[in-house]
Amino acid sequence: VFHRFDQDHKGEISRREFAAGLKELGIPLAREELAALMAQFDRDQDGFVQFKEFVQVVSGRGKAANQKTASQTGQQPPKSDSGAIARIRSTFEACDKDMTGRVSRDEFDRCVTSLNLSG
Repeated sequence: VFHRFDQDHKGEISRREFAAGLKELGIPLAREELAALMAQFDRDQDGFVQFKEFVQVVSGRGKAANQKTASQTGQQPPKSDSGAIARIRSTFEACDKDMTGRVSRDEFDRCVTSLNLSG
């Protein structure tokens, strides 16, 4: 999923790529929601989400770090994991058919098609 979001293949996801990837997964967010979610994923606050940061959030590791990051930036974290992060995890799990913890390009493409999310 990370590599699909990383449209320019620079090894990091920009805010624009993050929004586009979420929209492609059927998770469009308001500007404020996107900013709060980006703050949770972008642990080092450099404006980009690196692979390690993405994996930590999607896997559920580092929840305390997310809360610390949100307090440092002055942004409120999303109210709970029942929001956008839970939807991302749920979509990831649905796409990870072989349950390896990774979603191949083929799995992702089949998932987007089966969930009727393309185009």
